[in-house]
Amino acid sequence: DVIDENEALRKGMHEILDSVRSHDGASAVHIESACLERLLEALDSRHLSGWYHPAMRLQAQLNMVEGNNAALRDQLRNSRLNEHDTSTKLHKALTQIDVLQRELQRFADIPSREDKTGNIQSPTIHNLNSSKKNIHQESEQEIAHFSKLEQDLSNLVRKLNETELSMAEQKEIYESDKESWQNVRTGLQSENDALTEKVTALSAEVREYLNNWKTLEGDPDRVKSSLANATIRLAAICGENETLKRKCSVLQELDLQVKSNRDMLQEELAAVQSSSVQNIEELKREKGQLEADFQILKNIHSECLPWNELEEVKQELNKLTIRHRELLANKTDTDQMNSKLINQLKAHIDQFQEKFDKPFISHNTTDQMPETQRLLISNKQTEEINKDMKNHSEKMYKLVKDQLKESEEHCKEVEKQLAALVQQNLASQLVEAELR
Repeated sequence: DVIDENEALRKGMHEILDSVRSHDGASAVHIESACLERLLEALDSRHLSGWYHPAMRLQAQLNMVEGNNAALRDQLRNSRLNEHDTSTKLHKALTQIDVLQRELQRFADIPSREDKTGNIQSPTIHNLNSSKKNIHQESEQEIAHFSKLEQDLSNLVRKLNETELSMAEQKEIYESDKESWQNVRTGLQSENDALTEKVTALSAEVREYLNNWKTLEGDPDRVKSSLANATIRLAAICGENETLKRKCSVLQELDLQVKSNRDMLQEELAAVQSSSVQNIEELKREKGQLEADFQILKNIHSECLPWNELEEVKQELNKLTIRHRELLANKTDTDQMNSKLINQLKAHIDQFQEKFDKPFISHNTTDQMPETQRLLISNKQTEEINKDMKNHSEKMYKLVKDQLKESEEHCKEVEKQLAALVQQNLASQLVEAELR
């Protein structure tokens, strides 16, 4: 346990140191702990169980690479600090150049004055121009220095990347060697434990032999008593041995039973696994079928009418059914009315026929009148009767024709309404069947 704790502590301290070194170049703050590095070197210089670790050569190379990496990080941090200082100086120089350019522009915009004034101002302008040139040269030098620093920084970054790649390769080799030696350590540790147990048993036997030898070298009575005690202990050991043999046989039988039960349980487990796999496959198929059915129902539901529209369609269907029945009743009424009108027309025709036959009857009764007079009367009567009958028949014919035309138009409208109602009824029945 102590060895494992020391190994865990060593790994944790290495992780802390690696994290500090990895974040060292990314910030301006420098963190250094010489005590921690010396402690880790002391822990790595020996094996976990006290032996020398053969992979320490790789560890030394890795430490050298990490040292180079730390130096590169220091150079990178210093270059970043120099870059920051240079950028601040360059910014200040540029701001000063802008100020001077504005001053020159202001002086150039002022109109020419007297010679005295011009003589006084000319040295000032000359000084400003000279200072501008100096500042411009300094800014060019700063820009050149800044570009050089950028080039150095890029070189340092490239070297850092190369170092990190080589360090990663060395670390992989170190980890592989460490794993192999860890396996060797585990084997040696198990062999050491077995040898320790054997040495303990042999040392106990040697102590027992030495005690018996000392007893044999002593007094004979003491030898007899020791032999008696040894015989008693041997008998007790033999009894314990028999008891242990019986226990061992019982344990072996129990072991066989447990093995048989284990085999049965493994077979049952295999059967349960196969059945569970089949059930899972069936459930997956059912799930797919249910998802397909659900998708179909979803599509049908998206194409179906809402409940409110269905209720409205039902109400419209009921209204159309009532309207259809009313139209059928109206049609029967119109048919009855037409039949009545036809009967009435037939009765009127019969009446006119009777009126038309009466003059001939009256003509037969008046045979005693003179022939010429009778002829005149008969001609006049026949003309009047024919004229009246003609007018009346024309009026009745026109009336009947108008009524028949109206009845035909009414029948056509009723038939159109009936056809529309039938189509609406069929459409409503189809919608109701789809909804069901």
